[in-house]
Amino acid sequence: MAGNYPELQPSKEDLGQTFAVWGFDNGAYLTLPFFGPSSLRDGLGRLGDTFLDAIWWVPVDFWTSVAIRAGEAVNDTSLRIGEYEVHKEAAIDPYVMLRNAYVQNRNKLIAE
Repeated sequence: MAGNYPELQPSKEDLGQTFAVWGFDNGAYLTLPFFGPSSLRDGLGRLGDTFLDAIWWVPVDFWTSVAIRAGEAVNDTSLRIGEYEVHKEAAIDPYVMLRNAYVQNRNKLIAE
């Protein structure tokens, strides 16, 4: 659709950012298995984004949708494979470093 209407560009915002604009606080910091760092607000937003994603509404079976999502996750992770080790070695407390980096990055994305 963006090819026919060049003024329409896909948005990079997510539901967690929308919740922040509406005034929701971060809530607790979470490290979710398979999903990585998140906050309570962004975790709920991610859940909402999953159900709003067109992949789940395409008429294919459930496992095909899961496989597509898994492929996207593996691809995203493979592009950032060495970053965690570099940051972990440079930090005094890796947990606090990751938490602060996550919160600062999300605040920057919300402000944009």
